[in-house]
Amino acid sequence: MAALLRALDRLREAGVAVVATETRHPGGVAALMAALPCLTEARSGLRAEAVAEGRQRALRRGVRLGRPPVPPERVARLHEALAAGASLREAARRAGVGVATASRLKAAML
Repeated sequence: MAALLRALDRLREAGVAVVATETRHPGGVAALMAALPCLTEARSGLRAEAVAEGRQRALRRGVRLGRPPVPPERVARLHEALAAGASLREAARRAGVGVATASRLKAAML
């Protein structure tokens, strides 16, 4: 019950008006507990919308999302090692990149 009261306090702090039936009666508590999953789903949807809006704002400002590109000198070292006949793992080690990155760069050069 304490967890329920804390959840209600957090909802109230977030500006959500909670109107419940008589909570001293077991039926009222059950009705409130039945409504909580709906509130959780709505909160999750609002969070997803906020994340999407933030991502769009960042893109409009020109922020690059994701990992930074591999520096051209590392790509060149990888290509040289592969051209010299090194295995993918060895070429990745020489270029200073991970094997998965080396595999992706190798596929892009084909």
